[in-house]
Amino acid sequence: MRMQDIKIRPSGRVVGGWAVAGALTVFYGFVLPGSDTAAGALSLFVLVAVVAAAAWTWPIPEQPALLNRGAVRWVLVAALLMAAILSVLPLMSFVTGKAGGYGGLYDPSSAWLEYIKLAGVCCAFCLGFRIAMSYDAARKALDALLIMGGVWAFVCIVMHILDPNGIYGVMKMGAGRLTGAFSSPNSAGTLFGALSVLALGRTLGRFRALKGRPLIERIDLLFVTIWLLSLAALILSLSRGAIAATLLATAIMLFLLFLSGRRRRFSVRAAGITGIGVGVLLVGVFATPLSAVMDRMYQLETDFAARAQIFSSHYEVAIRQPFFGFGLGSFNAVNETIISEANYRDLSVIRAAHNVYLQWLEETGLMGLAGLILLNLSILVPMLRAIWRQDRAGAHLTAIVGAYLVFILHGLTDYAFQESALTVFVALMLGCGLAIASNQNTTRPH
Repeated sequence: MRMQDIKIRPSGRVVGGWAVAGALTVFYGFVLPGSDTAAGALSLFVLVAVVAAAAWTWPIPEQPALLNRGAVRWVLVAALLMAAILSVLPLMSFVTGKAGGYGGLYDPSSAWLEYIKLAGVCCAFCLGFRIAMSYDAARKALDALLIMGGVWAFVCIVMHILDPNGIYGVMKMGAGRLTGAFSSPNSAGTLFGALSVLALGRTLGRFRALKGRPLIERIDLLFVTIWLLSLAALILSLSRGAIAATLLATAIMLFLLFLSGRRRRFSVRAAGITGIGVGVLLVGVFATPLSAVMDRMYQLETDFAARAQIFSSHYEVAIRQPFFGFGLGSFNAVNETIISEANYRDLSVIRAAHNVYLQWLEETGLMGLAGLILLNLSILVPMLRAIWRQDRAGAHLTAIVGAYLVFILHGLTDYAFQESALTVFVALMLGCGLAIASNQNTTRPH
């Protein structure tokens, strides 16, 4: 027998160990104060790279093997296209900037930091994919990520109760709102909104898969607890955008769950009555923090005007270099250049455009934006196809797509994607999702 014919089958402990390693890597980013700073981001991404490299050198079951997964090829093509665009971006940004009278806005040191961050995000995606290359491994990886998120939600709630105005004893932005260790309560809201959708999807998927068994066996109290903790942390963040994004993402996820189980007997009426009952119960439980959210609604007009000023000012400058933008990491330099007496109040205090797509357009142009869209489609389309095929693992994928939608939607009005800890979480989750979508044994029961 040749050595290459010998298949190493790691034990369940090894597979579970890698799931825990992935979750702990993300947890490190969450507890790290200032993960959006250069030093914090570098320490996080170095850890991610080390863990990812170790995972890819360790024997982990692959069903099917990596090269037999058609979905991976399209992601590789999209990633190579994005890499090609980003590789010529410095030169094109410099040349077009000189020609357009915007020379000097490209900052090589800021650009290098952004490239390192992108490399770290790629490592996180590869780590998520690697630890989910079989059904059992994928289930354990997703569950470990959820449990870690639930623990962090509980910790953040306790931190908020003990010190509502600080992070680890240091005064924070958004005093009185749950922030965790992030730079903004809105970022915390995005994370916990995504976790609530992920936990709800996992709960409903298990409930549907175990149809016919006693009710107490179909309801997983652990995931229900994580869902409630995530909802509590989301509401305590008082983030209107995150709450709205979570509600819309939840509705879309429920629709996808309905599609993935459309051949099964399903009572829409019973589901609707149950949903209304749960909604009323949640409103009653979270009445006090929800009243604070409603109070913030009175500031909506003022905040909308500020966002409109930011968006219009940066869109006007973005279309002046439409194809390759001003270069990665150029936002602060561009923002300082366009500050005027009319927009000083709104632009002088920001570090991001509060719209990740507008900022990406400004920094990378239409070419970078097109590359970003293609890369996302190459990852999401295989997941949506698996959901449509009604694979049993479709419930996992529906939960992942729903959680990602929270980030996509809230990215229209905020910058959670630019928090390094959150990009690691999203990348690892999407890596798991692509692996699940391309696994052969997705028809095994939950």
